[in-house]
Amino acid sequence: MTLIAPAGPQLDARLARVQRLALLVGIGGAILAALGCYSNSRQFFFTYLASYMLFVGLTLGSIGVVCLHHLVGGRWGFVIRRLLEAASRTVPLIILLFVPIFLGRGELYRWIRQPETGPHKAMFLSVPFFLARTGVYFLLWLILAFFLNKFSRRQDLGDDPALTHRMRLFSAPALIIYCLTVTAASFDWVMSLTPDWYSTIFGMIFLVGQALTALSFCTAALMLLSRYQPLASCVKPADFHDLGNLLLTFVILWAYMAFSQYLIIWAGNGKEEITWYADRLASLSWRIIGLLLIIFHFAVPFCLLLSRQIKRRSHAIGLVALAILIMRWLDLIWLVEPAAGTHTFVPHWIDLAMPLCLGGFWLAFFIHQLRSRPLLPLHAPEGDVEAHHD
Repeated sequence: MTLIAPAGPQLDARLARVQRLALLVGIGGAILAALGCYSNSRQFFFTYLASYMLFVGLTLGSIGVVCLHHLVGGRWGFVIRRLLEAASRTVPLIILLFVPIFLGRGELYRWIRQPETGPHKAMFLSVPFFLARTGVYFLLWLILAFFLNKFSRRQDLGDDPALTHRMRLFSAPALIIYCLTVTAASFDWVMSLTPDWYSTIFGMIFLVGQALTALSFCTAALMLLSRYQPLASCVKPADFHDLGNLLLTFVILWAYMAFSQYLIIWAGNGKEEITWYADRLASLSWRIIGLLLIIFHFAVPFCLLLSRQIKRRSHAIGLVALAILIMRWLDLIWLVEPAAGTHTFVPHWIDLAMPLCLGGFWLAFFIHQLRSRPLLPLHAPEGDVEAHHD
């Protein structure tokens, strides 16, 4: 059976140009990052980790959202499913990009330089166990991405209703595995930057943030792609409206989780717990970043996404999604970089070079994956899509 063309010739040529440009940006960013590592290795590794977590969120959040779509259905997932699946296939790149974190582990994690004295904490925060857990996370994420894409590919090849049911059955345990592994990874990679501090809601903040990151990226990408076939004849204002409602839901969830963590720690006022916020409230620069997150990560998107007119206009909702994506990056800087001991936030050129480096490579690999398959699922129950031949 012949599949539909992944994209029309005009869109495919445009994607190819963007892919080459993204690769060039990634290479240029890598050169700047290497200079940054040479000039200020500590700044480099903490900035790298913050940027790395952004693109981990894009990849893993896409796995979580596509599992959610298989479980609940809906047109909103149908129009962005290929974007989510292409993003999920970037797991091998995420594994490769972990290498600098492995090399800089001594600079990043204080518990490596100053081992914990408690027997249980010392066993958990040990390099062999840390690396073993990381290997398990990567293996499970590879398995989840492989089977989600395998079932989707088989659905394209033949109209077998059992595949839809099989994807739904697989997505339930897959979503549980995703939540558990992302929670554990957020503890290992970010929370252990401050080994004497802990928060049981920390993993939930990352889970919601990853879903918000993936949905924001896919909404912005759909805004650009919906001008071309085959999406132009399929994507409707109601689809953007549904995506806007989902963005609003996860914006509220993120604010709820972040405020709940702050409120619980503030009410407890424990010496070990409050130090984490003290580092982020000690200087005017970090307080300004916290205020920017309150305003532009929650208040402004919340107000804009309440508007039906904005949610039904592709350009308007796309710009809101891009703004949320930028705020996700700023939120990760706020979560990661104070652990470096920088009591004040002074913008550094490495802060800009790092997302350009990782973003260029990630986007180039993502577009490569996106161009390899049809832009709309075939035989999916959410939409009756006829073949589009060049």
